[in-house]
Parts: sequence; C-alpha cells; structure tokens
Amino acid sequence: IAGARRARPGALASAAMHCVIVTAGSRGDVQPYLALAVALRAAGHRVTLATHVPFRAWIEGHGVAFRPLAGD
Repeated sequence: IAGARRARPGALASAAMHCVIVTAGSRGDVQPYLALAVALRAAGHRVTLATHVPFRAWIEGHGVAFRPLAGD
C-alpha cells in the first residue's frame, strides 16, 4: 500500500492494551506491581490490579482499577 508505514521487525504495536496484573501477599509484595501498573498507565494502557481488598484504596488512589481476590 502506497504511503503505509511498516513496523521494523520485532517492534511492538503501538495499540493500547488492557493489562490485568494478579498478585497476592503483603504490601511489599504488591507495591512493585502497583509501580508497574502506574507505569503502564502512563504509557497509555488500561490496567487492572487484582489483589486483596485491604489494598483497594491505595491502588485506586494511584488511578489504577482494582479487582478483589478472595482469601487472606
């Protein structure tokens, strides 16, 4: 197709993704995944972080969608 741009081999598409990150554990276990989620959002992706309910306000406070995981 005339004028079409071709991606270089191995390049990722620039389309936004919906990323779902699932993690469990203490705040120290969840925090690196929250940092990843924030960075992915800054790059233009939709992100949902699924983890324990006590972390809901903290996660949503960073602008990341939250889904609860059952269990302790």
